[in-house]
Amino acid sequence: MTDKLLGTFVESSYRPCATIRYSEDVIKNAEAHRQGLIFLALIVGAFGQDSGSPPVSRTVAQVSADGWDEVGHKIVEMAQEFPEDKCNFKPAPDVRTFAEQLLHAATGTVYLAKIAHGEKAKYAELPREKYPRKAAIIAVLKPVVRRGHVAAEGAG
Repeated sequence: MTDKLLGTFVESSYRPCATIRYSEDVIKNAEAHRQGLIFLALIVGAFGQDSGSPPVSRTVAQVSADGWDEVGHKIVEMAQEFPEDKCNFKPAPDVRTFAEQLLHAATGTVYLAKIAHGEKAKYAELPREKYPRKAAIIAVLKPVVRRGHVAAEGAG
């Protein structure tokens, strides 16, 4: 009886493999993943190789100054790209306008630069009335960014 059941099981379970068909999207997606993995492996391999030259060591002050520059230049770039007629927009009544945010960033930078140079500093926001146009705000931002870079570089 067991042999008869086993024979029936073997006969019924043995069937030729069905052909699996994949859609073109699945194949393209798999190919894209494969290519991405190859690219990633090449990049990791390239960075993992020793270039023969010793690594460049940077001080904390240099890293801070570079970070300061990156953020400062982004703020200046945003200020230049922002439309003049939108500078006084307030998303909510108790929130600063874009122009006031820029002046706030400039104020904070001047304050921190003075402290970094050992000066006694009093925090006082730059008044919006003194800088009514976007060009005036940008004109004050650019040297402030440079001053922050010098302060960050000198802090190390």
